[in-house]
Amino acid sequence: MVVFIHEGTLPGEESNFVQGLRDLEISADGTQLYGAGQWGTGLAVWNVGGSLTPIDTITYSGATGAFSDLELVQVQIDGHDMILTLNAYNPELQSYTLNNVGEYSGARPALTQVGAPPVRPMDAVQQGDFLLVAQGSGGVASYQIQSDGSLRFRAETGPDTFGGYVGGLDAVTVNGTDYVIAAFTNDDRIAAFSVAGNGALTMTGQITTNGGFGIDVPNLIEIAQMDGKTYVIAGAYGSHSISVMELRGNGSMVVTDHVMDTLGTRFGHVSAMEVVTHDGHVYILAAGPDDGISLLQLLPEGRLIHMASVADATDTTLDNVTALAVASDGNGLTIYAGSETEAGLTEFRVDLSNLGEVRSAGTTGGALGGTGRADTLISGAGEDMLTGNGGKDTFVFAADGSVDAITDYTPGQDVIDLSQVALLYGAQQLTVIGQTGGAMVYFGEFELEVRSANGNALQAQDIALETGLSHLATGNVDAAGGQVVFGTDASDALAGGAGDDILKGFSGNDRFIVGTGTDTVDGGDGFDLVSFAETPGRCLVDLQFDVSNAGFARFFSYGHAVGSEYANVEAFEGGDYADNLRGDAGVNTLSGGGVSDRLYGRAGDDVLDGGAGADAIYGNRGADRMSGGDSNRRDRFIYFNANETGVGEGSRDVIIDFHHGEDRIEISRIDADITRGFKQNFEFIGQTGFSGSAGELRFQQVSGENHTLVQADLDGDGAADFEIELTGLITLDAGDFLL
Repeated sequence: MVVFIHEGTLPGEESNFVQGLRDLEISADGTQLYGAGQWGTGLAVWNVGGSLTPIDTITYSGATGAFSDLELVQVQIDGHDMILTLNAYNPELQSYTLNNVGEYSGARPALTQVGAPPVRPMDAVQQGDFLLVAQGSGGVASYQIQSDGSLRFRAETGPDTFGGYVGGLDAVTVNGTDYVIAAFTNDDRIAAFSVAGNGALTMTGQITTNGGFGIDVPNLIEIAQMDGKTYVIAGAYGSHSISVMELRGNGSMVVTDHVMDTLGTRFGHVSAMEVVTHDGHVYILAAGPDDGISLLQLLPEGRLIHMASVADATDTTLDNVTALAVASDGNGLTIYAGSETEAGLTEFRVDLSNLGEVRSAGTTGGALGGTGRADTLISGAGEDMLTGNGGKDTFVFAADGSVDAITDYTPGQDVIDLSQVALLYGAQQLTVIGQTGGAMVYFGEFELEVRSANGNALQAQDIALETGLSHLATGNVDAAGGQVVFGTDASDALAGGAGDDILKGFSGNDRFIVGTGTDTVDGGDGFDLVSFAETPGRCLVDLQFDVSNAGFARFFSYGHAVGSEYANVEAFEGGDYADNLRGDAGVNTLSGGGVSDRLYGRAGDDVLDGGAGADAIYGNRGADRMSGGDSNRRDRFIYFNANETGVGEGSRDVIIDFHHGEDRIEISRIDADITRGFKQNFEFIGQTGFSGSAGELRFQQVSGENHTLVQADLDGDGAADFEIELTGLITLDAGDFLL
């Protein structure tokens, strides 16, 4: 267990600008603390690393306005370190330049903005050469920082995006791509946007209440990276909640935890939140009108645990906390807090020097041991045996249907975290039955064996329980080793993983990036696409028949070949291997990938695109639109029956990129002369008109409509019995066909 140690409180005086603190920021090098007082005061800066030592103050300029929603943002523009002041009542970006010792060298006028200016800037973050601005009345805007220090407007998400108002944002780089994450306060939505080299913003993922995600008025966004993963931490004022989402490499997001404030924590309404990394571990400080501060830890799988809380006292300023800052050093954390209603600045210390490691039993479960220090040991799937090996350990359990055990519990020292057990709010709900060497702990179907380190029996009063957080269902939970990922009524990007995932898109035009397991995908309403672009092997999909047990399925590793199921999906996209995609009687869109694929449209007016490689494309019944893709390899358009393409616009197939001398139309399976028995071959007659003999194949260039018609006469009546339209005016010869 860790505790908040009160180091002191700087008394509030108008001269030191700590009355009604609105925001606090630690400098990038951790040596200075910047603070913004209430309207009518100004900005202050202190040296930190010991007692708070005032360095400088500067009074707000007259144009600054009333700072009810003030944000401080550190940036570097034109080679100068600056503090930006943002608030809902000033449409401009006010800036204050800092000199080399951290003093305010003067207030600059509002930064020059070339192009559309931000409207009511609520928050901002610098990402390389771009300043990304949360606009109180119009989404997110990107500005490129020019060499002269001006800002050139590049793009915005649009004033009508998701209800407009953006309360907070942060930025991060994942796999070489820059992303900005925004909290849309009016629309109860968290959205991720990629930031292109020209500043263009493209939404890549979003989480909303429509997918079972219980947020109300999200207003704070922070980013954390740990163990190769990127997490978005969102605070929501209206729901008194903190949520964690993993930001995937493709820009999609999936919720990993969602916790509510309880009587054991102190972050109700979440008006201030900071994230800090110490010794490889991620910690979250959260506070608000609940008159206190809570310290949470982010576990490697994206779950939160409660470590400590501190309430307001007569010698602290934690009444209605509106400003937090945190610095990490070798031994722990230094925390600074300011209040909207109490004058002064309070400093706390949290000692983390005795903490051990965070270890998880993972999906396999089994035995898990600690280091002898204050470790956090997390149970996994199956029956786990957790051993602290001494130290003040925290044992974390969830209800997974298995009976787990602690082998060396020490009363008065160790803590059992059961906050992830649904509907458990306190020790009084547990049934504890003492037995030789320990006790059995029960709650509903949850069962835990606790063995004491000294071999003595344990009673209820011996069990130190942590239930400070209330973990709520998110709609995105483990399912048979995979995940359940819910979309929204908008257009989403949903990603599966290596397990057996359940992906549900609901409304909107959704994109599903499936993983390597046996997945169940339901697109819902809208035009939905399943992509195998990130799948490491050949994929087989058949929307009409279950072919997972067919003999040829052994050549494929993913898709229906492993029993995946698809419903309400209109489009499929192959990957970098030789895939086999087969439609049904509906209208399907099938796209190949990087090598030679086979696409079968079946009935319906399908869209088939082979992509790169030498593809085999079977339109089958319906008026299909087909493309071999952009490559220098032969694509084959293959017909089994004459009724697979009709006559006339809207009835015939269209090939939009036929390459003379390279691609080929294969019609050798069709009986060219239906007036005779057995099967006959076609006779290619070029651009000559039909002579009245069955079995003739010709082409005709229609210059006014920029297409070429391939026509066949099967019965000798001089009229076409089927046609194939080729985009462009193409001169064909017999070599373009397999007759």
